[in-house]
Amino acid sequence: MVRISPVLRAKVKFRTLNLLNSSYNITNDFDIIFCRNVFIYFERATQQKVIRRLVHLLNRGGYLFTGHSETLTGLKMPLEQMGLSIYKYPLK
Repeated sequence: MVRISPVLRAKVKFRTLNLLNSSYNITNDFDIIFCRNVFIYFERATQQKVIRRLVHLLNRGGYLFTGHSETLTGLKMPLEQMGLSIYKYPLK
């Protein structure tokens, strides 16, 4: 059995979020956002809107993880691709 240390567990929050809402009622900035295997269900224009909203929640230097079958290629996003499904919001 594996457990996450209490110190790390105290920093994790789970909440329900409707990605199609025009704004997210979230005040925190995030270092990492995992949004895996979600964008494949949206049309390209919706993908761009949702990803842009998520990027605005990221701290500079933060990461967005997507599913392996999802790509942000062709979308105008301020993200650098770091791996197959890993994108970084640059420091500058």
